[in-house]
Amino acid sequence: AVRPAIVVGGGAVAASNEVRALAESLEAVVVTTTAGKGVLPESHSLSVGATLQLQATQAMLADADLVLAIGTELAETDSWTTKPLVFGGPLIRVDLDPAKLVDDHRADLVLRADAAAFLRALGPLGEGRNSRDAVGRAREARRANAASWGALARRHIAVLDSLRQALPAHGFVASDMTQIAYTGNCVFPVEYPRSWFHPNGFGTLGYALPAAIGAMIAVPDRPGLALAGDYGFQFTLPELGTAVELGLSLPVVLWNNEGLGQIRDDMVASGIPETGVKARNPDFLALARAYGCGAERPENLPALSQAVTRALAAGRPTLIEVRSDIAGG
Repeated sequence: AVRPAIVVGGGAVAASNEVRALAESLEAVVVTTTAGKGVLPESHSLSVGATLQLQATQAMLADADLVLAIGTELAETDSWTTKPLVFGGPLIRVDLDPAKLVDDHRADLVLRADAAAFLRALGPLGEGRNSRDAVGRAREARRANAASWGALARRHIAVLDSLRQALPAHGFVASDMTQIAYTGNCVFPVEYPRSWFHPNGFGTLGYALPAAIGAMIAVPDRPGLALAGDYGFQFTLPELGTAVELGLSLPVVLWNNEGLGQIRDDMVASGIPETGVKARNPDFLALARAYGCGAERPENLPALSQAVTRALAAGRPTLIEVRSDIAGG
């Protein structure tokens, strides 16, 4: 193969070093699913990030003459395509789950194995090979993906950039089912695995806050934040009380677009009435204060970064309400 690609999923989060070694040895472009985000640092020159659902990344995989898929279901909610992904060359799948090795993405070679153990056993490959400009292919896919974002996503990206500036490199984000998180799945840059948690699959509304609390209990030395939309947040809003009782320095960033934005936009695009998607929201800041949380509503992006920085050292959770027009539009 001269255009190899590696697709990495959540089953490889304990194999970060091994994935990097193989990618560099093969000179292979690396794509991750959302669950595998950060297995290869997203700043790495061979990384295309968690962009499996984007057209340029899918085109790159269709052009690859070998695809190695490690620890990934290649599920519909990984790629958001109704048909199996198209791969230009042979597909090799490595997974612990035998059912995944015989599903819709039928492979030319299947290996039932733990990701890290398989990669260690495989050892270095391809030293001295002349892969056809893997770094250039990765760079071009990243460029094309960045150019594909529309106006709404670009507003999301501006907010996500502000959060990234405030959150330490080893920090984590627990995100909810909300439009800004869908954009963040692709664009929020992480350098380590287990740094971006999103409820792919079941699409569980209300996931962000309890997931962030659980992560901070499990790994108390890692800073983190919860990122939720105004509608989904209300499914588990009372867990603010739990975070207060535990004394967690947890920023809870609330993206308030006054409703179920994704469903609303899908209704508009389909030409059907907007039914049940415009929320009657409470006063979120007052509710947060009633629980004993800090509460802020920054008016611009620099103020948002500053609010997150303060919240990471507050000794209690802080609700940070972000209006959807904070970045214009």
